[in-house]
Amino acid sequence: MYLTGVTLRVARDGVRAHIPEALALAASGRVDPGKVVSHVVDWEDLPAALPEKHLLPVFVRARVRDGS
Repeated sequence: MYLTGVTLRVARDGVRAHIPEALALAASGRVDPGKVVSHVVDWEDLPAALPEKHLLPVFVRARVRDGS
């Protein structure tokens, strides 16, 4: 890479701004999130699942109620 004049640039996108639109598309059925999610993993199993490099997991946890 260094001898061929190739430059590698890496950047992180501010994905937080896109979350509401992405959730709306998934909720409407226009986008199938199952095509990019490999596994749905319980929140408690997160530490064991993270080392798996081939996974594209979604971590879920039980809804927390505020007591009202």
